[in-house]
Amino acid sequence: MKCGGCYMKYNEFYIVGNTKYNDVVINHLESKGYIYKGTISKLEQLVILDNKVSILILEAPIFITKYSRQLKKQGIETIYILDQFDIENGVINNIREFSLMKKPLIGYIEINLVNHCNLKCKGCTHFSNICDKYEISVDQFKNDIEKLSNLVNIDLIRLMGGETLLHSELSKILPIARKYFPNSKIALVSNGLLIPKMDEQLIESIKNNNVFFNISLYQPTYKMADKIVEFLNDKNIKFFFGNGCKQKDETLLIQEFHTCLTTKKINNSEKANNLCYGRYFPFVKDGFISRCSYPLLIQYLNEKCNSNFKTTENDFKKIDNFQNGDELIEYLKHFCDFCAYCTDKKLRRFKWQTSNKNNLSDYIV
Repeated sequence: MKCGGCYMKYNEFYIVGNTKYNDVVINHLESKGYIYKGTISKLEQLVILDNKVSILILEAPIFITKYSRQLKKQGIETIYILDQFDIENGVINNIREFSLMKKPLIGYIEINLVNHCNLKCKGCTHFSNICDKYEISVDQFKNDIEKLSNLVNIDLIRLMGGETLLHSELSKILPIARKYFPNSKIALVSNGLLIPKMDEQLIESIKNNNVFFNISLYQPTYKMADKIVEFLNDKNIKFFFGNGCKQKDETLLIQEFHTCLTTKKINNSEKANNLCYGRYFPFVKDGFISRCSYPLLIQYLNEKCNSNFKTTENDFKKIDNFQNGDELIEYLKHFCDFCAYCTDKKLRRFKWQTSNKNNLSDYIV
């Protein structure tokens, strides 16, 4: 059945996820002839007795991997994902379809484009405030994204830095990402300060490849947020601040950073893993993938601060090493050796400010 820009194979549907959009989605789909069967808000409730129903997921991307795997075990061949950008004034403009039979679905992956940044946040978890200038080559990005596409589908790809707008060939990067992941959400993570300076070539690449900005609302960003919003609206580019706000909101202002690193590999890895939000954010850099960004970026802290963090072959893997997507997902499920460097007790939080000094103390608990 079709409804404008959305389509789901079966007339009856379940919603997975409990969001502020549920009622709007249900009302719209029922007005188009779909029959609402219920909402599933917890993984343990995910028992679908009839696989001749449509499954519409409204959950956050970080939870989609486990939901999709469970649904596949129950014989569900196709799922549908609805993004907040595709709901306007109570109307659904598009629903994305993913087959679970051809290859598994990962909810979220980060891909590193540049190391350096124009903002220099003290204690940056990517060490971008002290990193030398570096950007991934277009060929390397194509190689990585093509290999990933052979293994998995991805709901949300976040292109990361550093500051992504510092990549000199970003307009060539975006069509490659879209070519290999035509159904994915693709986000450019940015502090926003360079947005009003974008040239027409980059603007057109962003629009033509249906890429949106995920803008981190730092204090300098907040001061010029009105200008950023006006520019993006004028250019008809999708964006949001923080976790989903389309206008500047003081409650989203980044007031503090945190760190979980310790200098000794003595922490309980399992407990540290349970504390760590980074476990939801698989990270890709230069042909390798890790469960979070630390193992693939820690070399820069070692170089700049004379630290001695060590990684093992378990901490990151070549994308080439995986025979299929299920093998990759299984690897990402488990904590790695590097987790023992992360505190198993309490994160250290500190006031946000800028610094480009090579102080190890800025990065450890």
